[in-house]
Amino acid sequence: MPRPDLTIMYLVLATGCAPMTDFAQPRSATEGTYPTLAPIDTLLEDAQSARLTPDAPAELEARAAALRARAARLRATD
Repeated sequence: MPRPDLTIMYLVLATGCAPMTDFAQPRSATEGTYPTLAPIDTLLEDAQSARLTPDAPAELEARAAALRARAARLRATD
């Protein structure tokens, strides 16, 4: 059985022979175009129109029931 200090020395020497990873950014990341900015007013209007309605609880319950039925059908096919 090899001595522990020699084993550690071999492991340290072996890691020195491993190729180094290149951490530089790829060209596409540095030379790409910036995304188009949207006006904040438009974003806020969209957020206001996405509010819950009085019919939302019934719609959610119906959707949940449909998803449960679909899950049961999928379980039955296995």
